[in-house]
Amino acid sequence: MADKTTLPPEPPTPKISAGPGAAELWRLLDADADDASTPPWPHALRATVALMLPSKAQMVLFWGPEFTTFYNDAYSPFIGGLHPGAFGRTARKDWGELWDDLVPLLERVYWDGETVEVSDRAFQMERNGEAQEAFFDIHFSPVRDEDGTVGGVLCVVSETTAKVQALRALSDNIARQQAADQQQAMALGSGAVRGTWMWDIPADHLTGDERFAQALSLDAAALRRGLPREQVMAQIHPMDRAAVWQALKQAVESNGAYCAEYRVSVDGGWRWMESSGHVERSAGGAPLRLPGVLVDVDARHLALGELQLVHEQLGVTQDGDSVGLFALDLESGQLTVSPEFCLLYGLPVTPVVAASVVDGLALSSGQHWQGVDRHGTGGAGGPGLDVEFPLRRADTGALRWVARRARFMAGADGRPVQMHGVVQDVTAKKDAEAALLASKASFGALARSVPMQIWTGTADGRIDWCNQYVLDYAGVARAQ
Repeated sequence: MADKTTLPPEPPTPKISAGPGAAELWRLLDADADDASTPPWPHALRATVALMLPSKAQMVLFWGPEFTTFYNDAYSPFIGGLHPGAFGRTARKDWGELWDDLVPLLERVYWDGETVEVSDRAFQMERNGEAQEAFFDIHFSPVRDEDGTVGGVLCVVSETTAKVQALRALSDNIARQQAADQQQAMALGSGAVRGTWMWDIPADHLTGDERFAQALSLDAAALRRGLPREQVMAQIHPMDRAAVWQALKQAVESNGAYCAEYRVSVDGGWRWMESSGHVERSAGGAPLRLPGVLVDVDARHLALGELQLVHEQLGVTQDGDSVGLFALDLESGQLTVSPEFCLLYGLPVTPVVAASVVDGLALSSGQHWQGVDRHGTGGAGGPGLDVEFPLRRADTGALRWVARRARFMAGADGRPVQMHGVVQDVTAKKDAEAALLASKASFGALARSVPMQIWTGTADGRIDWCNQYVLDYAGVARAQ
């Protein structure tokens, strides 16, 4: 159970100009906390806020049993009109209905030390003077104080309102079996979307649009009328069919979302696709249909395969979850990463991370990801490729050292377009190096202070270090 962590008395809302940034609010509150008449704020609180403020990810920290609130600029739109008055004040007083939704999740983390994740969670919020329903993915992590007890809860927020609304609109359109209008056709005509489909669960038939039929090499006219599910699934790679069927059954039984990745035959080869949707039920709870979308994810699988190859070529030994793979697109600043990469940085596991988010966790100067030098030789060991730097984990705030080994991947014009490589936790190595330096310094001080001859030698009998008494006895200068 967490301790009753206390803070200095809650200060009044700072009297500063309208629309202050989070960093300015923190500076004013921190100045008040430095007053000798109030107890100091805990180190873990200061360190977590310092990590959070420059981050481009939406982050908020709830500290202490009263859940005093600190957040960054990226998060302030989440609470709308509550900013800036909510900064540095207890959320219990001012957050209203939004607080009622959050407090059960926060208390699980604060009092029980759990890590909690919620997906597409609905919140009633006030935005632009109006009450709106918004959806978010939120990762709640305990932040532990120096004595190991939970002092606060760090939340990383990602809004998914647009995705949820799009799926709802798509479900309505397919359920009514209406032809896609011009706006929908434009939306589906972009990106990697390869069509829409609907499973009639009682009839066990699938229908789909022309793009879905083309992706699975099916007759478009027959698919519009409806084909048996087993006939459609016969187009899926034999090794993937059982997992797809299991995911469909689980969605029906749990009334949850469906998502599966599988290979389909394209031009004599196999290409990776991702299907996702949500089960719709009758008023009595019976499953009726499952509408969804098909997305081409072959490029993602290809990138992860290349990452594994780079991992093997670089010769890095994997040690548990301490090595992560990545591919950085130099133009967009987006990182395609393995789950181990996210775990190393303390981030929610996701296949794509913005380089700005990862740079925000580093403690050393410079942008290790956004600012990488594109004009190097392009080989391993080129400028900005192989580096070691300290960071604060996003979930716990723990200090870790990370080593990156990478190489550039060139485009058709020969210029670097991507950087592929690995990151590895080298904290233990750094700690050992520091301990060795301290040990050498201690031995040297001791050897110089005692009135006797002291030296160290190599295995082949050569003296590699000695104190002044040895030099005086031998009658030689240290330079010799």
